[in-house]
Amino acid sequence: MRIAALLLTVVLAGCTQQAEGPPAEPPPRVAFSVSQHRVDENTPVANLRVVNLDEDRPVDVTEVGVDWPGYGGEHVEPNEATVMPGQTLDLRMTLPEPSCTDEVQQQPAYGLIAVAGGEQVRGRLESAGQSFLESLWRRSCNTAAVAAVADLRFGDRWRTVGRGTSASYVGSFVADRTGSPDSELAVEGIEGSILFDLSPRGLPAVLGPDEDRLVLPVRLSPFRCDAHARGETTQAFLFRLDVAVDGAEPVRVTLTTDDEDWKIRAMDYLDGACG
Repeated sequence: MRIAALLLTVVLAGCTQQAEGPPAEPPPRVAFSVSQHRVDENTPVANLRVVNLDEDRPVDVTEVGVDWPGYGGEHVEPNEATVMPGQTLDLRMTLPEPSCTDEVQQQPAYGLIAVAGGEQVRGRLESAGQSFLESLWRRSCNTAAVAAVADLRFGDRWRTVGRGTSASYVGSFVADRTGSPDSELAVEGIEGSILFDLSPRGLPAVLGPDEDRLVLPVRLSPFRCDAHARGETTQAFLFRLDVAVDGAEPVRVTLTTDDEDWKIRAMDYLDGACG
């Protein structure tokens, strides 16, 4: 009886070992960074850059995201792609609303992917990716701080002054108050775009407390007329402003327009002025 019991124990132990199966496959070896295509500038769309460090194992991605307090902690969204061994892929994601507190800049940021089967893989962003993510966050927070005081836009009335290559396109920049009547907004500088030089008149210009609107005369003229520059359609109407709120240090924000009629008229002017 003792011999039979011993044999049964050995058999059961062998069955248990067989049930365990092969050891679990280690998680993929990947590196993470963050980038952004020029076409996505001035939007919350960015890329999680995924580098497959394995030499013989593809990574089947189902979700991508980041984990950083500046964007509210962990954020992932669907994005299916296969990153082949040694390959680098930029996988698009939409960053959530920023959490605009200075403390978040002291915290490390992590890239996140989910792979086929549901496993999540995370890794700290490389230093350049961390810096770039912080720059996107800072730009979003600057825009939010300014938008809380005023809506920035181009004015409605524009006209061409002069003829031929000496002509200018003359109009205005407008700041309409949206927030507290006690806040002050100072426009310290405005820069043109890849196609248009922009000359403001009367800087610095201030939207003071209890003022509802600031109107600043501006003049557009050609900056570049070559076909390569004209092909950069995503950059043609991105203008940079340096704006200070309530006496703080100026921050840089981007001014653009969704008014397609204004864009058409501005390009018609450029065609004539470029000759």
